[in-house]
Amino acid sequence: STRKRSDVWTHFVATEAKCNICKNSFSTKAGSTSNLRRHLKSSHPTVLLAQVRTETEDDSPAAAGAVSTTSTSSAGPSTALAGMLTTSTTSSTPVAPTTIQGPVRPRRSQQQTSMSSFVTRPMDPLRQSKLDEALVRMIACDFQPFSIVEDKGFKEYSHLLDPSYSLPSRKTLSKTVMPRLYDKLRGDIMDKIKSASAVCLKTDCWTSLTTEKDFQMTSYLLDCFVLTERHTAAHLASELTRVTNEWGVGDKIVACVTDNASNIVSALKDHLHWDHIPCFAHMLNLIVRAALKEVQAILQKVKTIVEYFHRSTVASDKLKATQTQMGQETLRLKQDVATRFVTASKVILMTRGLQRIVTRYQRNPSSSVPVKKLVDSLMLEMTKRFGKVEHIEKLADATCLDPRFKKQAFVNQQAAEETVKRVTAAAAAINPAQSEEENTSDPGATASAGAMFWEDFDKRVASLRPSASTSKTSDAMMEMRAYLAEPLLSRTSDPLAWWRSCSPVYNTLSEVMKARLCIVATSVPSERIFSKTGQIISERRNRLSPSKARELVF
Repeated sequence: STRKRSDVWTHFVATEAKCNICKNSFSTKAGSTSNLRRHLKSSHPTVLLAQVRTETEDDSPAAAGAVSTTSTSSAGPSTALAGMLTTSTTSSTPVAPTTIQGPVRPRRSQQQTSMSSFVTRPMDPLRQSKLDEALVRMIACDFQPFSIVEDKGFKEYSHLLDPSYSLPSRKTLSKTVMPRLYDKLRGDIMDKIKSASAVCLKTDCWTSLTTEKDFQMTSYLLDCFVLTERHTAAHLASELTRVTNEWGVGDKIVACVTDNASNIVSALKDHLHWDHIPCFAHMLNLIVRAALKEVQAILQKVKTIVEYFHRSTVASDKLKATQTQMGQETLRLKQDVATRFVTASKVILMTRGLQRIVTRYQRNPSSSVPVKKLVDSLMLEMTKRFGKVEHIEKLADATCLDPRFKKQAFVNQQAAEETVKRVTAAAAAINPAQSEEENTSDPGATASAGAMFWEDFDKRVASLRPSASTSKTSDAMMEMRAYLAEPLLSRTSDPLAWWRSCSPVYNTLSEVMKARLCIVATSVPSERIFSKTGQIISERRNRLSPSKARELVF
């Protein structure tokens, strides 16, 4: 007879519906197996139902070989599920034994699976904590809302990755996991900043830029907070003091780079007495904006043309085709030019370079009237804002201590010489006393006869030695002369790498360098925090409190 299709019949005798495990008989009305399946689930839950198909499927050619099957009139048991369960068939008509040979598919191994393989084991608490923190990092980096853990698709995806991972609630993420991660990261950064010898601050947000022992420049966001009071100089100074005291860098501030807003400049100079470095990018922006007023009509036409190409894909494609036809590189029209960030040591060199370029255009007789007006305006603004750039002490010091530029970056030689003297004096002030320990033994009863013999000579020699201050100054001058005599480093080389290798030779100068080359030329990186904050406080996250936004930005 034909084998039943349902896998339930693997565990029952077909004619009697007798269970091969407990030997009880059950009713099978109209050939239904529901009653039999319920019995297996309730009485024998550990039994794995084998996926048994029809004889035709089992005998389909999938592998070459020969097999013999025998059917007899007597009910003979056959092995199934590793010999534990048996099935048999009977026939009223005796049939002679037959042998069928041919390619068949080998039966799939039918082994009983333990219950433990179906039970999800709880996740180790340490791994759960690591995954929770990784989830917070993803939310912060990708600007996702905390409610992502309640999204159906994210839940399904997370369960598919690891069924044992239990997604934390949005409240657990914001009130437990994120503060814990924030405190951990804050502690790590605080340890690094403590080892810094000099710190340069940048505002709108306070970012620490430090040069560490291995002569590498690193930048950290220290704080981003809500100013609830008016933005007066006194209040800004108070907040800056609070932040620097919290991070323990109040006595390491060498400069603060900001825009030229009067309130922040007054806070730094009048209240905190910190060295203020004007943002180079803001100054350039003011120069260009002032000069563009001379060609405002032309500029408006150019903007209109660029906007047209940005809106129309047909026009943009034609522009590309024309560029290709003329053998030129296909370029996109831009409304804005990306900002390049420079360190303080490059400011003097770049301003002088810009002035030289503008001077060339001034001397070009073929320049049109609008171009000449633009060039004249640029030169006037640059002279007004950059005329004394070589006399800004921190910028001049940084340029002198950059092995790519040294004194060669200065146009004003008097400013260069003043800078060399100032850096030398700073090095002498840092240099530890090197005076040798003098023998001032009192020739008394305990003194030996030899000491008494040399006493007069030792006093005369000591009087000829230079004082400690003279020794430190001369050592610093020798270091500076040797440093300036070194060949200039390639303009594309890393100045900090040079100082890393040469610091044993220029020990005191390297200490001064750490407090100068950590200064950056612009405050733009700190302002980018506002762009990030704008993405953090988005439509899906508009209920974030200032403290949560602060932790996410960090």
